[in-house]
Amino acid sequence: MSVHSEEMLSLAERLERLRPDRMVGEKGTTFLYSEDVNAMVGAMRLAASPTAPVQSNQQLVARIKRNSKYWGQTPPNQWFEVRVVEDNYYQLRGNNNNYRLSDVVCGIRLASGAIVDFAKGRISK
Repeated sequence: MSVHSEEMLSLAERLERLRPDRMVGEKGTTFLYSEDVNAMVGAMRLAASPTAPVQSNQQLVARIKRNSKYWGQTPPNQWFEVRVVEDNYYQLRGNNNNYRLSDVVCGIRLASGAIVDFAKGRISK
């Protein structure tokens, strides 16, 4: 397994630990639906598979959802680089801020500059 595969697998394992039943906020609200987490984990495991082409210059990115209280911190629908951290509430770091997975849409920027949008399941330029 390549270093890239190990990093993606590690990221997928960290996301799996952030299941909705472990992400209960104030008044018992849940921040994510399990299908959102499952889609992200599946995409990362696929990228980490031994048969996947190794592209060392992929980057996890996010854009702020319109219904998030953080909407307006970036131009509308602008992607920015993020990293996942082990934090029970704000799991993403990027754009000089901390974000919950429920506040953003995640994707991966490919070597070509195109972005795989996890929410829509499409590649955009």
